[in-house]
Amino acid sequence: MKVLFTVDRDLYYKFYAPIIEELLARGHTVHLAHDYGQPRFPPGQKFMAFPNLFKVPQFLRTDKLYSSAFKGTAELASLIVENRVDLVVSLSSRSHYHIPVEAVAGVRWATLQHWGDNFTAEKEEVMDCDLLLLCGEHWWEGFRQSRFAVNLASAEAAKKPRIEYCGCPYHDSAATMEPAQIRMKYGIPSERPVLLYLPLGLARPSSDVRWQRLIRFWLLRKYGCDDRRLLDRLTASCFAPFASWNVSELSLMRAMREFCDRQDVCLVLKGRVKKPISEATCALADLVLYDETFHPTTMTELLSVSELLVTHFSMAVFEAMNIGVYNINIGLGPMFDAQVALIDDLFPGDWREDLTTSGVNEIQDAADFIRSFGESQLADYHLDGVSQQAAAAKYFSCPPGKATKQCVDALLE
Repeated sequence: MKVLFTVDRDLYYKFYAPIIEELLARGHTVHLAHDYGQPRFPPGQKFMAFPNLFKVPQFLRTDKLYSSAFKGTAELASLIVENRVDLVVSLSSRSHYHIPVEAVAGVRWATLQHWGDNFTAEKEEVMDCDLLLLCGEHWWEGFRQSRFAVNLASAEAAKKPRIEYCGCPYHDSAATMEPAQIRMKYGIPSERPVLLYLPLGLARPSSDVRWQRLIRFWLLRKYGCDDRRLLDRLTASCFAPFASWNVSELSLMRAMREFCDRQDVCLVLKGRVKKPISEATCALADLVLYDETFHPTTMTELLSVSELLVTHFSMAVFEAMNIGVYNINIGLGPMFDAQVALIDDLFPGDWREDLTTSGVNEIQDAADFIRSFGESQLADYHLDGVSQQAAAAKYFSCPPGKATKQCVDALLE
């Protein structure tokens, strides 16, 4: 079979690479189509994730692997037709690329879940495929009951697409990863436990940026308009509850630094290039990394050597749940509803219980975290394996180590 993967950004390989590796191992032909029709340089927000051809990961087998670039719908359709592709695998639906079905007649289209974005940012397109590969049934049921399910009725009436629950393929590497090799790769001492922190980050680094400013940035983006007087009145009224709230990124970091110094724990920060971590924040860490590799992913590598993950309700909470790392989510007081909006939309009602499971994870208010975390013990956050597996099974149809095979089986069916 000939399979084509659409690569809009380099980080897509995080999701694709294990599947590509398995397809090549089974003797199938793989085409990698890189989208060169987007901004390569600023001011595009994600220009640093441009899918350059040289960013293709190193795969074990390459005799049936082909890379190419395209610009726009017509060139992508031509690649599909000229290479006699049988199946397209993408993180987005067919309509996302504005490709009419008749332009690629007979070619199946499979959409692979990349966390919650499939159901929110692409809510009107998610059903326009032949096969939808999801991490687990709970994601689908949450989507069906959410406000995002705009085209669901007509799609289900047409019995399209076929839905398969395959777990998360890129988590599979955690099952075979050698922690000693990961520690050596990143210079993490073998004898030190690891606390992994995922800061929110900001578009522009600053020495000590208070969360009030982050909230302001968020409000400006969400409610931005041309009438500055209206904007000023809006922000003035919105900021009233935040005036006395004195929590900063640095105050959170100092609590973690105290915790780590008391117990000889290595404090590692994992950031994203589109949201740089401030220099003052980095100065309090032992190690700062961004996305260094996508096969395996840096995030999975770091989780494989971590005892504790601290984050702000990013989708990494589900990755930690599946791989097996205790997770603390920090709520930012007045901004809490905005932090959890996506999770609340997709899993109304039951997600709070899932993120406060004894022996697996917990939610702490920022002020409480600053006050007490530094004096707590690493043993207070011991992972209970039985509870962790039960929690993960709700969101992932299979544990790490089995997802890639199930996914490829579904693609080839």
